[in-house]
Amino acid sequence: MCYRSPNVVLFGKDNDALLCDLINEIRGKPLLLMGDFNFPDIDWESHRGSTAASNKFIDCVDDAFLSQHVNQGTRNNSILDLVFSSEPDMIDSVSVLGSLADSDHNILEWTVSLCPTATLFNRPFLDYSKADYPAIRQALNAVNWSEGLKCY
Repeated sequence: MCYRSPNVVLFGKDNDALLCDLINEIRGKPLLLMGDFNFPDIDWESHRGSTAASNKFIDCVDDAFLSQHVNQGTRNNSILDLVFSSEPDMIDSVSVLGSLADSDHNILEWTVSLCPTATLFNRPFLDYSKADYPAIRQALNAVNWSEGLKCY
């Protein structure tokens, strides 16, 4: 979850840089990132913004190969609330619902598709407690190590 405040006075000029640093730090890892990013000027179809901060954020997202899934306004016609994923097919669809109580933002609903390729429980592993150590020692003692390790 993320909230990016547009208030530079309160959060400082480095707020956007810190957000990009965080995205760069998790680049290449499985990711689902959502929240209110407060970039009303970004056109997500063309991946262009009208400010330097917006374009820098778009570059950061594109460099991390993140897919942005919201394509309808979440506050009036602006897409402020975003859902990013590291895999384009991780999110099936995003629905923009009505607002909750007195909020000026709409509710987002989406389905996440997770298909792990391997877990700790279905991949092979070695159980050293069942090893036949006497047989291993016998096999190692039968090797002529002086001959086998001779440099030619």
